[in-house]
Amino acid sequence: MNYCKTIEPEAKPPVIPTQRVRPMGVEDIPEILELENVCWLPEIRANEATLRARFEMGHISMGMLVNEKLVGMTSFSYTHFSPDDPDGLPGTFREFSSRPLHDDYNTAFVYTLNIHPDYRGDTLTRELIWTGIDRLREDNCVYMLGAGRCPSYNGNQGAGIETIQPSPEFRKTIDNSMRTGKLPATRDLIIDPVLRFYRRTLGCKFLRVVPEFLPGDTPSGNFGVIFYKTL
Repeated sequence: MNYCKTIEPEAKPPVIPTQRVRPMGVEDIPEILELENVCWLPEIRANEATLRARFEMGHISMGMLVNEKLVGMTSFSYTHFSPDDPDGLPGTFREFSSRPLHDDYNTAFVYTLNIHPDYRGDTLTRELIWTGIDRLREDNCVYMLGAGRCPSYNGNQGAGIETIQPSPEFRKTIDNSMRTGKLPATRDLIIDPVLRFYRRTLGCKFLRVVPEFLPGDTPSGNFGVIFYKTL
């Protein structure tokens, strides 16, 4: 009879992933390009030259790293804005994202929120957003200005970056806005899941629907919806 006691191997403690947010720079461009490739359609990805130009203009990027892998990023520049005078806003994403920093700024234009598909819907997304907002407040911004995609205008199926059902109701809302020149009601805009996310996360106010805002964004019909938040 064997009286030897079987010794069970000691259980290893679970590995807890580490995460942090840090400023990004030119040296991080290879990682940023990898993130762009999994986040966006080829037609609307930023390339290396675009990223370099943004850093050279002094634009700021904050990256979310999980186990030192870049899984999220937000980018912004500083400009001047008044909710009472929205007509002075640039009319395209390119104009917004390629402006040098405004000396007399009061606003951050947040033009990029990249989240790796494996982490979307996670609390990590909100942590990145609110860490970025803390930075804007530290830099004495009064407003945060953004432009939301609205992919349920046409929907997107099988492109790899997202699965969004088309919404005839939402499309009608946008088309009516183009015909009448009036801003749709918030309840009609947040039919789109991306716009609903911004509204619920930020408590932002929608300002304008812009045609041909981001050429190549076929799911959104190339439309962008400008919004702002008072900080």
